[in-house]
Amino acid sequence: MSSVLLAELGRRLNARARRRERSGLAPAPAERAPPGTTPARRDPIRGVPAPPSRPPAAAILAHAGPAGPRPRRPPLPALWLFTDPARLPDPLAAAARLPRGAGIVLRRYPPAEAARLAVVLAALARRRGLTLMISTEARLALRLGAGLHLPEAGLRQPPLPFLLARRAIPAPRRPPLTAASHGRTSLARAAALGADFAFLSPVFATASHPGAPWLGPVRFGLMLRGRRRPARIVALGGIDAATARRLAGRPLAGLAAIGALVDPAD
Repeated sequence: MSSVLLAELGRRLNARARRRERSGLAPAPAERAPPGTTPARRDPIRGVPAPPSRPPAAAILAHAGPAGPRPRRPPLPALWLFTDPARLPDPLAAAARLPRGAGIVLRRYPPAEAARLAVVLAALARRRGLTLMISTEARLALRLGAGLHLPEAGLRQPPLPFLLARRAIPAPRRPPLTAASHGRTSLARAAALGADFAFLSPVFATASHPGAPWLGPVRFGLMLRGRRRPARIVALGGIDAATARRLAGRPLAGLAAIGALVDPAD
């Protein structure tokens, strides 16, 4: 399922890159198939490269981001794995399968277990070029050089020591700050804190919160138009290949998932 979700994400990001090329903002990346794959076939209806026969993740990521001037700081991931003790007791295997440039949000584990997993995931992130976000535990995030993820409730009393330390770090090395949001109020709080982006959820029905109300594509799209919000929004909640297609065309910064990026054997 992860390859299918990556394919959907890659097609969307590739389309965005082509729009940027037509507007003169950046050249499009070269359409060369990665080693070990067959050349991409063009879809005669959509006019974009069809997924190669193998391996899909490598071919997608070869075209995932537009070329252009080097940004002031490294770009943040467009694909995120969220941990969940109930649905993903051991996140290490799922994290190890993520493509380079993806992100992990470590959350909901007891403090001692979170600290153990954070050390291992931080080492994995350095080796694999991943971005690690640690929920709530600001001191742990600073110690490991990871980013900090704030739950929605944490936006009311943000950790000032982390924010001050983060401000003192030059932009290229500054740890990212993200926030969870379920509505306009928390989006405004995240923007006021200077969050790099917010995870807005649940966009669709999710197994993490059975029976909970969800936004749906229309309400989600309306929230993206609000003025008081972080510049970048990532969709979370019930995200898989089918639901990702329903968000096509919206100004998203990325997609986040649990089940769609997890192997049943994990």
